[in-house]
Amino acid sequence: MQLTLNRPPLRGSNILAIVIALITTAVADDHSQLLVFLDEAGHERPVKTPTDWAERVLQIRTNMQLVMGPLPDASRRVSLEVTTVSEESLTKYCRKKIYFTPEPNDRVPA
Repeated sequence: MQLTLNRPPLRGSNILAIVIALITTAVADDHSQLLVFLDEAGHERPVKTPTDWAERVLQIRTNMQLVMGPLPDASRRVSLEVTTVSEESLTKYCRKKIYFTPEPNDRVPA
């Protein structure tokens, strides 16, 4: 069985984003090092301040989008509008069946 991916061709801006992500993330090989970020000179630094953490989050998000594709823009955000369909109390937990809205004009059962 052959797996094919329907992806648009890489454009100049996509290639630039990939290059920037690869350059700015030398710690990408070890995903367990969440508290280490790359400074402007490309040196690994421990996360110690909120500013450091903001930089690390940016590096994580950049790599995530490199793999998964860009996040939807803010215009696509909607209220979750969670609706409880049923609720069942059991010995150690409560089971709820719900629907929520992940994007405009869509409902998901959970």
